[in-house]
Amino acid sequence: MRVKIAEHFIERITRPFDLIRQHLLSVLGPIARPFIRSRRLRVTTAAVIGFGLAAVFSLWIPLWQLALGPIIWGIPHILGDLRYLIVRQRLARSWGFWLLIVVPLAYFTYKPRVTTTMIALAGAGLLGFIHHIQNRDTSNKPSLIRFAAVILIASAGYIIAKSYPYHAHFTLLHAHNLITLGLWWSWRKREHYWELLPILTLIILSAMILFAWDADSWRASGNHVVHGPTHLSLAYFERALASVLPESWRPQWVALYGFLQSAHYLVWIRLIPEDDREAETPISFKRSALRLLEDFGGWLIILSLLAMIALVIYAVSSVSAARITYLRWISAHASLEVAIIGYFAIYKPSTSKS
Repeated sequence: MRVKIAEHFIERITRPFDLIRQHLLSVLGPIARPFIRSRRLRVTTAAVIGFGLAAVFSLWIPLWQLALGPIIWGIPHILGDLRYLIVRQRLARSWGFWLLIVVPLAYFTYKPRVTTTMIALAGAGLLGFIHHIQNRDTSNKPSLIRFAAVILIASAGYIIAKSYPYHAHFTLLHAHNLITLGLWWSWRKREHYWELLPILTLIILSAMILFAWDADSWRASGNHVVHGPTHLSLAYFERALASVLPESWRPQWVALYGFLQSAHYLVWIRLIPEDDREAETPISFKRSALRLLEDFGGWLIILSLLAMIALVIYAVSSVSAARITYLRWISAHASLEVAIIGYFAIYKPSTSKS
């Protein structure tokens, strides 16, 4: 009975979106047909257009992009993060996941230190090796070598992070966007040269942001986005995102972070969901919502929707306070992505759904 009620609710919510999409597809006709038939073309096009728009926002309205991006896309992208890195890998069913990964990440939320991230990375490597032994040939030496490499990297990272904590935090902050892009690229085998277009687009746009515009004039015209507990100005973001760099390079790195952060959101909300499915053609909003309900259950989806609404309402009174609250609670998700890289390096089950 509860399942039927949930399905009926989802149908009522998603039906207008499915009708709009159906109308657009009928209007576009032959233009849309290749994108319906080819997932590769659809994903590549969405990536190139999405990355291009992210670059435009990072140069024209960078402070708004950095201020509102987490509030609008933060919780949906966290759901994608958890869905494809944990739920679809069935990690939540493993006691080792909770002991070796969740415990360090919980401590990271309380006291964010990259040394804790490295402990989680080592734990994830150990968990991946255990799962490899349980599910495959125990004499597979390359897996043992990869496990040793993960432990070595985690140990070296721990030592460096302990000696240079702020620099390590700066590296984690910026690198986790690239890690997400790397996860997306490795999610499915690329078979055509034109599928390299999103990567080339990222490289070219990143270079343009870093080297091909007048950052000093942008800094001179940078104004506060909003007044609140923290003034979300260019100076604030320079301190938060680029203070380890020479002053003349800080605006460029702020803009680059905003660009890659938006690309990061696109990966979890759009690109990996498309690449993870077995079906070649796009599915309806209704079916997509039912899949989400199947993966997470109704209560978590309801709580996530309420959290999104609460965050938006909070942002009406103070964008800066709402942004800081969100970032404080999800601070460990970058460390989760680092840890899962270690796990996937050793063991990655095939769990995609149509």
